[in-house]
Amino acid sequence: MDNIKGISMKLKYRVSILAVVIIVFITMISCMSCSVKPVKECPEDLTVEFYWTTPPLSPEYNYYYGIIVGPGLQGLFEYQPGYPDTSWEPLSPDVWEVSFEVSQDQADHLYQLLIENDLFKRRWQTTDEVAEGGSSSSIKIIANGKKYDKIPGDSEIKPEDRKNVDTVSRYLREMVPTNIWEEMQELQSQFEKSYIDE
Repeated sequence: MDNIKGISMKLKYRVSILAVVIIVFITMISCMSCSVKPVKECPEDLTVEFYWTTPPLSPEYNYYYGIIVGPGLQGLFEYQPGYPDTSWEPLSPDVWEVSFEVSQDQADHLYQLLIENDLFKRRWQTTDEVAEGGSSSSIKIIANGKKYDKIPGDSEIKPEDRKNVDTVSRYLREMVPTNIWEEMQELQSQFEKSYIDE
């Protein structure tokens, strides 16, 4: 009789442990489905726009550039010096645009960086101490039919998020061929010289 009670107790103990394991497993599965993560394969509509602007400077030294990657295996670099919405002389030239090719490996790596650095999250913690007078930047993303266009500039977000955004920004700059950067610097030098010649 005692032997049967012992077996019965062991069986109940094992059943209760199994029930706990099943509950924990179901909870984990449901939590994973709550946090919607993009699929790992680079989507065809992946588009990333990165814009960077100098700190507020005198017109000849002020400029912005943009790097647009996608959709597909294409890239576009744009640059404009000066303050285009003002009447300062000489006037800012039109936006200079040049396209460049993007390899599938580069697009895949960019997508993985976006995932690893958590740029698909919807909420960003902003800092109370926004740096004034510094450069500004922004990133917009389209992936899997969704828009992620509320990524604050790196001067507005917490240091831990800033590091992640900087990692992606650095890679986007690296995707632009060296000759394009060199040509942009030459155009900027010419624009600065146009002020001296006035």
